Amino acid sequence: MGYPLRIQHEESIYFVTNRCLQERFLMQPDDPYVVQLCRGALVMAAKKHKVEVFTFVFMGNHYHLVVRAPLLNLDVFMQQFQGQLARRINRHRGRHGTFFGGRYTYAPILDQEQLAQKVVYTLLNPVAAGLVEHPRHWPGASAYEGHLSGQPIEGRWMDFEQVARYGRKHGLRGQVLYNDAILDDMFFDEMSLELAPLPLWEGEGLDGCQKAARLEQMVEEGLEVLLERDKPSLGDAGAKARCAVLQCWSARPKNPKRGGPKPLCHASSRRQRQIYRAYYTQCVQSYRSARAAFLAEPSLPHRFPHGMIPCVISKSLVRGQAHHGQKVRYGPDGWSVWGD
Repeated sequence: MGYPLRIQHEESIYFVTNRCLQERFLMQPDDPYVVQLCRGALVMAAKKHKVEVFTFVFMGNHYHLVVRAPLLNLDVFMQQFQGQLARRINRHRGRHGTFFGGRYTYAPILDQEQLAQKVVYTLLNPVAAGLVEHPRHWPGASAYEGHLSGQPIEGRWMDFEQVARYGRKHGLRGQVLYNDAILDDMFFDEMSLELAPLPLWEGEGLDGCQKAARLEQMVEEGLEVLLERDKPSLGDAGAKARCAVLQCWSARPKNPKRGGPKPLCHASSRRQRQIYRAYYTQCVQSYRSARAAFLAEPSLPHRFPHGMIPCVISKSLVRGQAHHGQKVRYGPDGWSVWGD
């Protein structure tokens, strides 16, 4: 069974998440450098692909992002972000192989109420897991302090080409070279990323401080509800946080979560979900028709639905079957094959 097709739109905001292989704590904030890698991978990929980041949190075995891709390049952004993060943490941990357990999940957020809920949910994730009593205490990478201070998210990213040149010059290689490079600031590029302003209070004329105060109030209200609802299960959050950070990164939860059905979208009303489902079904049918027409007559121009992210097989077919003198383009109407 293939992956479901995905649709992007310039103005859509998406809730994105993924989990580590077997839910192991590979992103555990037991090492400041791992936290730095999580922030650096996100900042580097977002700046390179001009993706707007509204909020984020990195837990020990999963992450949550709320993002928008005005250039319709969410798939390319995620490929680089996850690929670089996985390779670098694997190298730092001294492990090899698969890092994430599967394909990342994403769903558009269709209204302001759901956007506010997802932002608060993301920031309160460490509290909901029973690891800290307040999001400001989470030692992992989180956007909470950036929201309140208004300061950009700082990222540091090691330049491996510069490290390799240094190693050849001084006869160093392998883990010795890597350990020396981590301790030397000369091998790191400093980057910063401004969090995208949340479109929750547009038209109210609020300045940055007032918006931060509003968000802090929302988080505190969500915290009160969370603590009241889960008070018996949360227990001593401080002790749990210490255990979580000290826990071996290769461990996994005793009762790992089972993957259930993923939402097609996040909406406050059933009517909104029904409308979006009908729209999605129509787009999928249009994509399949365009793909069938292309496979039947690849020499003619074919247009795919706007914003549709073709699966890897379909995209490779489009590129691979373009005849000599033809080009594959992604324009306002989607992927298409053009002649001279």
